[in-house]
Amino acid sequence: MRPASSCSMVLRTAPVFALYVTLLADVLARAELIDSMTGSIARAKSAAKSIGIDSTTHDLRHHCASVLISSGVSIKAVQQYLGHKNASETLDTYGHLMPGDDDRVRAAIDTSLRQNVQSMCDQAAREAG
Repeated sequence: MRPASSCSMVLRTAPVFALYVTLLADVLARAELIDSMTGSIARAKSAAKSIGIDSTTHDLRHHCASVLISSGVSIKAVQQYLGHKNASETLDTYGHLMPGDDDRVRAAIDTSLRQNVQSMCDQAAREAG
């Protein structure tokens, strides 16, 4: 039979031991997940290289972002999907991919000028008429 002091020591350390076991199980589960993901990534890279594609997972991430943006997905949604801290990080990285901003600016100015010129011509015709 254990002495009383030994029993109280076990009772005091039981929660710590349970926490240790829980943390160890979590670490092992994460390591297994990382090994699994690493294996999947290695297989994907190998498959890509076998058909002549030499890209990294980071390249695929950029490609994914560019597909989302060119499909009209909002910057906020892209930011959340990529896990960026804020939308400005997404805009700083991918803002150059925003479709047709230059064309939209030119079209807006062109439309405004056409309307102004047309109204001036109509007014001049009425005054001459």
